[in-house]
Amino acid sequence: MIARFIVSAVAGGIVMFVLGFLIYGLALDPWMKANIAEYAGLMKKAPDMIALAGMNIVWAGLIAFVADNWAKARDFGSGMKVGGILMFFASIAINLGYTAFMNMYLSVLVPLVDSVAMTFLGVVVGGVIGVVLGKMHKS
Repeated sequence: MIARFIVSAVAGGIVMFVLGFLIYGLALDPWMKANIAEYAGLMKKAPDMIALAGMNIVWAGLIAFVADNWAKARDFGSGMKVGGILMFFASIAINLGYTAFMNMYLSVLVPLVDSVAMTFLGVVVGGVIGVVLGKMHKS
């Protein structure tokens, strides 16, 4: 069980890292920069890659834990549901928190776009985790 969790979380974390780069680092980067407030010292010029990798593995670990222990996801489709649902609610909560406490967004669209992107990440990562769990599950 521990090995299955670790392998699926690492696999999901790698997919989340790569897909997150494609979505946030390439596709959405110019738009996000234009729609997020700029304060001195708020954003780093380059992200801390170790912290970024750790964040991706932790998110994937959450999905892997729920998918394996509670949802019993063993294929791409069932993993997609788990990942999508978890990331949908997490992204809405995070963005509502930022909206409530910070003057960070210049447009109402930012939290909506971010929530859609995070949910999509969760769907794909959850699917990968479901496949890994299915391959490692003893029948």
